[in-house]
Order: sequence, then C-alpha cells, then structure tokens
Amino acid sequence: IIEASEAVFKRLEAWAARQKHKVTPLFGLWQDVVKTLPANDFDGIYYDTYPNNKESQHIHQFDFLKEARRILKPGGVLTYCNLTSLGVLRPQFTKEGLTDEQSWEALFAETQRPHILAAGYQPSEIKQNKIFGPLAPPKECAYYQHHTLLMPTLIKAETTAP
Repeated sequence: IIEASEAVFKRLEAWAARQKHKVTPLFGLWQDVVKTLPANDFDGIYYDTYPNNKESQHIHQFDFLKEARRILKPGGVLTYCNLTSLGVLRPQFTKEGLTDEQSWEALFAETQRPHILAAGYQPSEIKQNKIFGPLAPPKECAYYQHHTLLMPTLIKAETTAP
C-alpha cells in the first residue's frame, strides 16, 4: 500500500502488522514509489486516491494505470475507484429510461475505456464493471451523492502480444 500522508502511514503500519496476509506499506507519492517497483511482481492492485489538483480530477488514475500494467503479474487484477471524478461526471450520464447500470456503463464507455486503452491495456483485459451499493454518502459530501459506485476491473493478459 502506497500512502503519502505521514499520519495515515503510521496507522497503516500498525494495521499491516496485524494482518493475516502480508501487507507492505510504502511511504510516498505513487508517482515516485511505483517507479521503484519491479515489473510483473504484483498479483493485485487497488487504486483509490484523491487528485493532487483540480486539473487532474478526471484523469489522474490513467497515469497510474499505465505504470500498474507494468508491475502487474500476468493474470494480475487491478481495480480502481475515483469518486472525486465519477461523482461529478455521473449526472451527465443519468438519463430517463436508463437503468443505474446502463448509466454507469455509458459513463465508463465515454470517460474511462478510451484512457484505459491508451494506457496500454487490451480490450480483452477490460472486464465487467462492478457496481456497488446501496450507498448513503453524507449530505455534506461535495463530490459524491450517488447511491451506487462504479469499480472497473482490469486483468493483465497471461501473455501479451508482441
């Protein structure tokens, strides 16, 4: 787990020590830490971070996804969550006559899939999106007021084309 907040990192270390399975806390910004990690070494990655600035709110995860593909083992799974972006974008894809799942799929097709492909993933590596809920975000949450959330899943191919 990569964590940039010193206070959170201290809690993370204590939590990691109590886990049944190995958890390796790494301190720093992902942009610095990921470069030091070996290729084809991780079975799974979950990316959930807050953007560093407003300009990167909707796209910050895609730079990470490119690096994540490099460090994932073949068959490795990556999932990510970007509530600060998806929560803001979702109303544009909520249309009368569409189900909740159809709205999320339309958002994914337009705002996520093209960037995932540009990060080097093959269409076959993009798996069925997971929709989680019901959620009850606090009314004061400025960036997310939806009763479900989207979690894309990517699985690195066992062998990659040349």
